[in-house]
Amino acid sequence: MRTLICTAFFVAMALSTIVSSYAQDAGAQRKVAVNGVEYGFRFCPAGTFDMGSPSDEARRERDEVQHQVTFTQGFWMQETEVTQAMWNAVMDANPSRFQGDDNPVENVSWNDFQTFVEKLNALKVAPEGYEFALPTEAQWEYACRAGTTDALYGALDEIAWHENNSGDKTHPVATKAANAWGIFDMIGNVSEWVADAKGAYPTEAVTDPVNPGAERSDRVTRGGSYDDDAEDCRAAARSDEEPDDRDEEVGGRLALVPTAPPQAGAQRNVAVNGVEYGFRFCPAGTFDMGSPSDEARRERDEVQHQVTFTQGFWMQETEVTQAMWNAVMDANPSRFQGDDNPVENVSWNDFQTFVEKLNALKVAPEGYEFALPTEAQWEYACRAGTTDALYGALDEIAWHENNSGDKTHPVATKAANAWGIFDMIGNVSEWVADAKGAYPTEAVTDPVNPGAERSDRVTRGGSYDDDAEDCRAAARSDEEPGDRDEEVGGRLALVRVN
Repeated sequence: MRTLICTAFFVAMALSTIVSSYAQDAGAQRKVAVNGVEYGFRFCPAGTFDMGSPSDEARRERDEVQHQVTFTQGFWMQETEVTQAMWNAVMDANPSRFQGDDNPVENVSWNDFQTFVEKLNALKVAPEGYEFALPTEAQWEYACRAGTTDALYGALDEIAWHENNSGDKTHPVATKAANAWGIFDMIGNVSEWVADAKGAYPTEAVTDPVNPGAERSDRVTRGGSYDDDAEDCRAAARSDEEPDDRDEEVGGRLALVPTAPPQAGAQRNVAVNGVEYGFRFCPAGTFDMGSPSDEARRERDEVQHQVTFTQGFWMQETEVTQAMWNAVMDANPSRFQGDDNPVENVSWNDFQTFVEKLNALKVAPEGYEFALPTEAQWEYACRAGTTDALYGALDEIAWHENNSGDKTHPVATKAANAWGIFDMIGNVSEWVADAKGAYPTEAVTDPVNPGAERSDRVTRGGSYDDDAEDCRAAARSDEEPGDRDEEVGGRLALVRVN
């Protein structure tokens, strides 16, 4: 079954820009329903911007020291300030002076906002992998600017309610022009609480700043209000109040921020047509793919090279079983029949149809889709942090030619690896997404389908009929995508939607 390929092909690569949040265009919209009230959010992608104001900006204050900020992952900013209807539906109260369901809530302290956020998160209505929070000061300014660099993202009267046009009161949200990412009222109407205390800005570039000035008691407000003039109604302008202060000029807006990723090996289950699929988390990280030059039974195409994943993914903890396949495809082509045995006699093309049908069912967790893993994802999940040819003694972890009785066996009847994943070695070889291109010699990040110009597709892990040469973490085989073989099946990954 093993085919040696001697012709070298260059590896195609792609770099992911977002960690723990799926890729979107800037300004993409999503909505979240909370106690019958709809909240709109706009996507703010990973990126870099100049925070603060240049030395020649009119009305600039000394604390607006300009410095570069980089976000390594995107987040979602609420497209309006929190309205009184939103606040009342969660807090069962409306302390605002200027009453109106669509007006921004005000007369609420920073501490009140912490309670509001806590209650929201307890409702478990945030999208998978996110939680509600007050934005950091850097997130607020990045979302406000939306790619612009001037003091304002538009003419002041067009984008803001301020002291010269407000009639000394707040107004319904989203009645002035939005910025380039579809976010309203970042300037004017009410000043907005953010997470941070008012620490001094750094002078050097920073990445993903979290709550600067935390040792201080005051909390920052941004954007200016209906009662402020042009000095305070700028993207870079900063104000502050004590966290328990309430002011009819101060409200806020929410962000949806990625939660901390799960630990390696964390489990999640997905039900598909009454059959449960288990997955284990494979965290972002770096590993050495391929085999060292002194590994026993090593093949020449296993060139060792460093691979980095900038975002985690979920690997199915067993091979796809016949019960899983039959529940989706209404057929079971396997030679070795058994609901808990791995499906086999299925081609790479058959697996594409299987994945397509699964994704059409819309049962994947939000922000994810089912896919065959890439070859790099497969080996990373197989090794689970180990560096030897196997993640355990062969007889303990695998059904292979010397212990299988020349047939497949129910999944998960041999020992799992350190991340709780079974049968990565033996039982059936597993289709992966990639064609069998030549490995690179240099380090790569988030490789996607190397060798895509070729027709063959890689299988990994060896089968019940293979010996120790093919039953290794680094061993590679391949077949044509239309081939069906009683030694070949596969497993799924849950990957972020691109």
